[in-house]
Amino acid sequence: CNGCGDCEAPCPVIKPNMFEVGMKPRKAIYINHPQVVPLLYTIDFDSCVKCGLCVTACGPEKKAIDLEAKDEFITVKVGTVILATGFDIFPIEKKEEWGYKRYENVITSLEFERLICASGPTG
Repeated sequence: CNGCGDCEAPCPVIKPNMFEVGMKPRKAIYINHPQVVPLLYTIDFDSCVKCGLCVTACGPEKKAIDLEAKDEFITVKVGTVILATGFDIFPIEKKEEWGYKRYENVITSLEFERLICASGPTG
């Protein structure tokens, strides 16, 4: 993959983009977020219907997409491992008194962060 994006447009699958907190759609083949390194496309095989349109768009000269690829386990020697455990997003729907999804001006802090970000769903 050289990151050209020719594969994304023909993909028929449309899913909520969870990086954008579901406020913007994405395809089954997509770039995870604008600052990802390397800036290359990934395939969500749980959503992919394996229609092959991305393979055709990519072209036979690049051969960057293999829809039949199998998982491969490799051993890599490293000097350091950084573990980031992350967090779970609070299920705001459980707090009905806050009016989330009932009033359009009630949003979560994560939705607000994505809305004001230059690379967010509002551009």
